[in-house]
Amino acid sequence: MQMLDKMIEVYEANNISENDKGFLASRMHKISNKCDCRFENRKTKQEQLDFINSLSESQLKEVVKQIEMYDLARELYSKDYR
Repeated sequence: MQMLDKMIEVYEANNISENDKGFLASRMHKISNKCDCRFENRKTKQEQLDFINSLSESQLKEVVKQIEMYDLARELYSKDYR
């Protein structure tokens, strides 16, 4: 199972266990390290905007779902679920 699939499965569960909270927080930390805007060769804001504008409605809905999931993971990480 891909890591994103596992994150989605955990995120969509009715009850998130302490282990799952740790899993989400850990994955979020790894993702944030890979996506950190401070890395070299980041895209410009215009390139990011152009990319977002090129997405279909279903792709945008998927992005929203992932952002909500990452928001939860970020919140858990900040609460020391590492």
